[in-house]
Amino acid sequence: MEEIMELVQHKSQLIYDLNCVKEYMEAWEFNTYLRDTWDQMNKELQELTLKIEQFSKPPYDEIEQERIELMSKIQNCERDLSRFRQQLEEINKIMSAIRKQNNPVPG
Repeated sequence: MEEIMELVQHKSQLIYDLNCVKEYMEAWEFNTYLRDTWDQMNKELQELTLKIEQFSKPPYDEIEQERIELMSKIQNCERDLSRFRQQLEEINKIMSAIRKQNNPVPG
């Protein structure tokens, strides 16, 4: 996690530096040295972006897939629970009816 934070901070600083170089080239002076520097920094930015994506994407995808599977299991269990409650209610009604037949109320 610490490595990701360092990469994100470095990326943020690199974006700032790139923008500064770009503004300088547009406003003041455009030369091949500045262009080469900007190109090199841009390449480094792309590499950083890939590294960050590699850190964050695969685990997220795996966790998301596990979350989806768990949600599906929960929904299945809720359906089963509802069905079991209904079956229990029917059994209770049958047992109540049997008790009434075996123990008629004296009148």
